[in-house]
Amino acid sequence: MHAKAALPAYFLTDLSKFGHDGVIDFTIIDSFFCPEVSVFSFDTGIVYTSAGLLGVLLYMIAYLGLQTGQLRGGTVPHTSLNLMASSLVLVSLSQDFNLSAAIIQIIWLAISIFGLSRIYYLYKTTRLSADEAQFILAKMPQMTRPMARRFLDAGRWVDAAPGTVLAQEGEVLGALIYLAEGQAQVTSDGVEIATCEPGSLVGELTFLAGGPASATVVLSQPSRFFIVTRAALAQRLRRDSHFELFLEQALSREARQKLLATNLKARASGPLPSPGT
Repeated sequence: MHAKAALPAYFLTDLSKFGHDGVIDFTIIDSFFCPEVSVFSFDTGIVYTSAGLLGVLLYMIAYLGLQTGQLRGGTVPHTSLNLMASSLVLVSLSQDFNLSAAIIQIIWLAISIFGLSRIYYLYKTTRLSADEAQFILAKMPQMTRPMARRFLDAGRWVDAAPGTVLAQEGEVLGALIYLAEGQAQVTSDGVEIATCEPGSLVGELTFLAGGPASATVVLSQPSRFFIVTRAALAQRLRRDSHFELFLEQALSREARQKLLATNLKARASGPLPSPGT
């Protein structure tokens, strides 16, 4: 049954399109405002599709970053990208469900959550002493705290007296030394060529490639230093390419700084004598 209402005569002309004989048929008005034809309707499918596409994009960014060296596996940025990507793809599957795809995303999500939890646990439980933290911050700032802990555990700290020989010219050192306190004299062919102050590395030129020391280094003051042998790090260097890269960068940076300091010192001492004078 249709609901109808009588209206005054002066409304009949304007409202005649809604009914007959001056009577409004409200079922016609209801159909006019029907949600199925409303201009304000919104397709929620677009939201799910967009979530899935964004998830795929994040997967691609994570993989591309890993392959180009911009991201490192097992770190917070890389793991977070995988976590967000799997979550978004899983949301998109709630509209167009696929069991196999859903299982993959759930497993990926669980692994990412486990990875982030592990990173947090290692970060909170790994401790560095004041000397260790200063060493890593100054020479190898890219290393994570757990990676730095593994590196430091491979070596040892030594308190030594003046006269202790750290490196002998012409002999294979096979170790990397960080001078935390004290001072050392560097000589070549019996001539003093440099001084190692606190914060200096010894053996950076030959540590990775091997070969004999190019100079003799002897402590001139009571000193404290950290020493790690290449043999102790051999397995870590083979298994962890990122660790090897960080170490190479630190040693190359130290070598450049020493070369620059030597050049500045030579320039300050005046021009070299001409041949034959």
